[in-house]
Parts: sequence; C-alpha cells; structure tokens
Amino acid sequence: MMPTTWVSLLVHAAQTPSPIPVPIKEIDPDAVTPGLVGLAFFIVLFVALYFLLRSFTRQLKKIDIPEGGVPINEPQSSSIANDSEVGNN
Repeated sequence: MMPTTWVSLLVHAAQTPSPIPVPIKEIDPDAVTPGLVGLAFFIVLFVALYFLLRSFTRQLKKIDIPEGGVPINEPQSSSIANDSEVGNN
C-alpha cells in the first residue's frame, strides 16, 4: 500500500470532477409568513407579560408609603468624621 502524501492528495483532487451546481430556488418574499410558530410565540410572550405585570402591581400595593412622602435623613457630620478617622489609623 502506498503512503498518502500531500502530492498524491493534490493529484487526486485535481482528477475529481466538481459537482454539478444545483439551481437555487428563489424564495418569494410575499409568500414567507411566520406561521403558527410565530403566533404561538407571541401568545406565550403576552401571557407571561400579563402575569409579570399582575405580580408587579401586587408587590407595589404591599408597600406602605406615608402621605407626606418619604423623609430624607441627612447623615450626621460627626459619624462621617469618625468613619474617615478609622481608615487613617
């Protein structure tokens, strides 16, 4: 048996005829539709969105916010000074 070398591979490749090209079908862009898979996808998407929004509104209703709004607490200057001194030791 003869050892395979790159030269023999090149000779064999040169002797092998190329395949006959098959004509490509033209796709009519007006005939392409998403079909039932696309419809099912959007139905599932909208059902999931409905349940997410329903859960979100329930969670927001659980939050108790005073009518005057949420007071903003300003940090005390002494606690800021103590925190910065700890890092300098």
